[in-house]
Amino acid sequence: MRLILIHQAFTSPSEPGGTRHFEIAKYVQDHGGDLTIVCSDVSYMTGAISKARRLGLWSTIDDQGITTCRVRAYSAHHKSYMHRSLSFALFTAGACMTACMLKRPQIILGTSPPPFQALGAYLAAVRHRVPFVYEIRDLFWEYIAQTQESKVTAISKIGKRIELQLCKRASRVIVNSPGFVPYLRNWGIPLERIALIPNGVDTEMFSPQTADRSAWKPFDCENKYIVLYAGALGMLNELDSLLKAAQILQSYPDIRICLMGDGKDRPRLMKLAEDLGLKNLVFVPAQPKASVPKLIASADVCVATLRNIPILRTVYPNKVFDYLASGRPVVLGIEGEIRKVVEAANAGVCVQPGNVEMLASGIMQLYANREEAEACGVRGRAYVKEHFERRRQAEQFADLMQAVITENGRRA
Repeated sequence: MRLILIHQAFTSPSEPGGTRHFEIAKYVQDHGGDLTIVCSDVSYMTGAISKARRLGLWSTIDDQGITTCRVRAYSAHHKSYMHRSLSFALFTAGACMTACMLKRPQIILGTSPPPFQALGAYLAAVRHRVPFVYEIRDLFWEYIAQTQESKVTAISKIGKRIELQLCKRASRVIVNSPGFVPYLRNWGIPLERIALIPNGVDTEMFSPQTADRSAWKPFDCENKYIVLYAGALGMLNELDSLLKAAQILQSYPDIRICLMGDGKDRPRLMKLAEDLGLKNLVFVPAQPKASVPKLIASADVCVATLRNIPILRTVYPNKVFDYLASGRPVVLGIEGEIRKVVEAANAGVCVQPGNVEMLASGIMQLYANREEAEACGVRGRAYVKEHFERRRQAEQFADLMQAVITENGRRA
C-alpha cells in the first residue's frame, strides 16, 4: 500500500497540534504500508519555520519512520485573510508539484481544512492516474458563510463549488464526525462513498498514568486547582466566556484558569484578561504534543467551548477526546454531536455555549464535588476506550484504502 497525503497543517508529536494523521501513518507504516506526508515547513499553529528547511521546493525528513516532504511555505498566514489566502495558494501549488514528482502511489489523499490543498491533491492524482480520496475534517466554507461578513461569503460560495466537485470526483469522502454526513448527502454524495472515521485519541498517550503535577511548576500552578482549556485560541472558540467566568471565580484563590495554546485571538484575549483584572488566569504557550498529555492528566477540570452557531454543532473537537482519555472531568460549552458523546459517557457538566454564569457554575459544581468529578473522569476514559480508540480508527483507514485500491484494480 503506497499512499500520499497532502496536508498543510500536519503535525508530528514534536510539534503543537493534533497528531491524527501521524498516528494513522504510523499504523500504516507498522503494517507494511507506506504513507508519505506532503506538508508545510511552517507550523500552522505558531507560524514557526521548521528547522528542517533547506534550499529547494521541499525537504524530505524521516520523522520516527514516517516520510514527510516539508514544502517551503509562506510564514505570515496569521497576519490577515489576504496573507492566509496567499499561504493556502502557495502551499497548494508547491504541494501539487511535489506530489507529482514523487514515486507513483496507489492513492493520493487530500484533506481540508486548510481549503484548496485538496485541489492540489486531486490534480496530482490525475497526473499519476490514481484514485483520489478526500477527507473533510471541518465544513470550512459553511463556517465562513455563517461567521463572516457578506464580502467573504462570496468567496465561500466559490470554495463550496470547488469542494462539491472534489467530493463528486473522489473515490471516497472521509468525514470525522457524524454531523457532516447530512451535509454531504444534501450535496448529492451517495452514502456508500462516504466513510466515517471519527476523531479519537491514543489512550496510551493520553492516560491518567501520565499525570505529573510538577509539569505545572513553570506556570506557578502546581499547587492550585487547575481548570484547563487546551487548544486553539481563535474567534470561534468562545473564550471570552471563559475569561468572564474566571472573573466570577476570582474569590476562590486556589482556582487557576489556564489557557494552553496559540492562535490569532491570543493578543486580544490577553488584553481582555488585563482589562478584566484577572489574577487567576494563566496563558500557557502552545506545547509540543509529546508534552501535552502530562499537563492535561494533571489538571483538575478541563473545559471546551465553541460559539453557538449551527455549523459548530457538527464537530468532534480533538481536545475533548484528549480530556476524556486522560480521565479528566469536562465542562463542555458546545452543543451538538460532541455534547452527545460527553452526555453518553456521563463525563462532566454540559452548559449552554456563551453563558458565562452557567460556565462558572459548571466549574464550581466539579470543584465542590471532587469525588464525583473523579468518577466523571473514570467514566469518560472507559467510554473513549470503547468507542474512540485511535488504533481502531487507523485500522478503519487502512481497510478503506485497501478497498479503494482493490476497486481501482478491478476497473483497470
